[in-house]
Amino acid sequence: MPKAILTGEWSFGPAKENATTENATLASMRVISPAAGTPTLFESTDAAGHFSVTATENGEHRVCVVARAAAVQASLVAKTALEVADHDLAAKREHVEALEQEIEKMENLARHALDASTRGRLVWVEVAMMCTLLVMGLWQINYLKAFFQAKKIL
Repeated sequence: MPKAILTGEWSFGPAKENATTENATLASMRVISPAAGTPTLFESTDAAGHFSVTATENGEHRVCVVARAAAVQASLVAKTALEVADHDLAAKREHVEALEQEIEKMENLARHALDASTRGRLVWVEVAMMCTLLVMGLWQINYLKAFFQAKKIL
C-alpha cells in the first residue's frame, strides 16, 4: 500500500513588531496520527524549522499549533507526496510504451520539419549553382568568339 508523506516548514514570531517575547517560548507544533492512542509523529518547540513524516495509517492527520504567548504569528507551509513501495504500480509497461511511442512520434515530427527546411535550402543552392554555370558558359562563349575574331579564324 502506498504511504503518504507530509513535509513542511513553520515559523513562529511575535504578533507585534515591538513585542519582546523570546521566540523559543512562543508556541509548539505537533503532527498527530489519525489513530487514537498512537504517538505523535512529530513535535517541536523551536521557533522555526522543517518537518517530514511518513503516514503509517490511512486517515486525516492533524497539524496542531499551541500558542504559549498572548499574541503569536504562525506561518506553516505543508506539502504532501506519495511514496510508492512497488514501482510497477506507478509505471506499468503499457504506460511506458505509450510514452515511448509519443516521444518517437514527436522526434519524427521534428526530424520531418528539419528535413523539409534542409530541402528548401538545397533547392536555393542548386538554383544558384545553375545560374552560375549558365553565366560562366555564356561568358566562355563570348570570350572564345572574341578570341577567334581577333585571330581572324571566324
